[in-house]
Amino acid sequence: MDAGCNQLAEAVCLRQLPKLTQLSLEENQLDSLDTFSSLQSLVELYLCGNLLEELRSVLLLRSLPLLAALDLSGNELCSAQDYRLYVIFHLKQLRVLDGITISPAEQASAEERFAGKLTLELLEEKLGPSPSYYGIRSVDLSGQSLKELGPFLNEDLFPSMRELILDGNPFNNFKSVGPLPKLLVLRLNNTKIDVERGLLNEAEGAVGIASLPQLQVLEICNSGVADLSHFTRLLLPNLKILHLAGNEIGKVEGLSRFEQLRELVLDRNKIKHFEEGCFAGLKTLRELRIEDNGIKSLSHLQPLTRLRALHLNLNRVADLAEIEKLRHLRQLLIFSIAQNPVARKPMYRLHVIQALPAVRAIDGREVTAEEREKAELLLVGCDAPRTLGQGTYFLNDQQLPHQSGLQSNFLIQRSSPDSATSESTAKRTIK
Repeated sequence: MDAGCNQLAEAVCLRQLPKLTQLSLEENQLDSLDTFSSLQSLVELYLCGNLLEELRSVLLLRSLPLLAALDLSGNELCSAQDYRLYVIFHLKQLRVLDGITISPAEQASAEERFAGKLTLELLEEKLGPSPSYYGIRSVDLSGQSLKELGPFLNEDLFPSMRELILDGNPFNNFKSVGPLPKLLVLRLNNTKIDVERGLLNEAEGAVGIASLPQLQVLEICNSGVADLSHFTRLLLPNLKILHLAGNEIGKVEGLSRFEQLRELVLDRNKIKHFEEGCFAGLKTLRELRIEDNGIKSLSHLQPLTRLRALHLNLNRVADLAEIEKLRHLRQLLIFSIAQNPVARKPMYRLHVIQALPAVRAIDGREVTAEEREKAELLLVGCDAPRTLGQGTYFLNDQQLPHQSGLQSNFLIQRSSPDSATSESTAKRTIK
């Protein structure tokens, strides 16, 4: 169809021609591309010399899978910066633009100019028209191949945002984000964030991490973080949950300012031991996960007096004496240390129960009343020498005569102070 050189201000009736493949409406007064987005068979569209002003309106033509030739010359939108590269980038099916064949070099330039950047077009593609962002509380931009975050993630566009998910993007700089004074949750997992250069701000409060004063949850897992010392410069007074699993961290440090922290996850890092004072300031910490590292010693956990859960699976703790170093954790309810050498020691669970009287579950298995009874006997064996005139109790593997209903028997012997070789005067069978 050729309807050029008329005074057409609209072309709504063309929607009744879904099989139209070639359309020429040159030198008219059209100011919108809405009508053409429904013409799925269009291969060639000529609209030069009309009244099209908004460059972003070109995005309406992305729904035309067969469009190969487009002419927009002579419209106001052609004066926009990077007009040609913008159209080439967003209409990847095009082969000819304004009568000029699109070259591979132009396609490469368009990709370099616009690919990997957070734009308003991408936000609208994901979230809809921008006026509706006022009430949005959670924004998920994970897996968008973003290398640059741009200036759009702020309170002007998202005044109600509470959660921001940027997982799986290769950006390394967060400084353009913000301010977001109501943000509570920030997820930066599987990114390439540079903590020192891309997260910390020189000017505090304007943008970046310093512009998130209410942040309570921060996740930076599997992102190559190696040095925690920079975290001492993060001003996050309300942070309660910090996940740093799957990084290259070799030393616990820089966390003393997070006085409200309740949960810390350091699984799958390269931590070999705890430095003295590394947990200072974390007096409110309730859960510590530090599985799959290379830890051999449980020293220097004393500041964590309110700890309720401690997960140490897949480490290298070998001696029962290390369990004794946890006696100060009086509120510890959940303890996991499976797949450590110490977990294969005889009566290992009894030693844990004896050292941690409040514990309710060990390695995911609930502590039973029978186990507590055994642990009490073990405790008596350790503490009895403090009472003068009494013998020393100890557990012996010797089996007593079989009694029905009992799964295992232990002989408790008392060694008299007067005769180290005397037989026990008390025997007791326990499950």
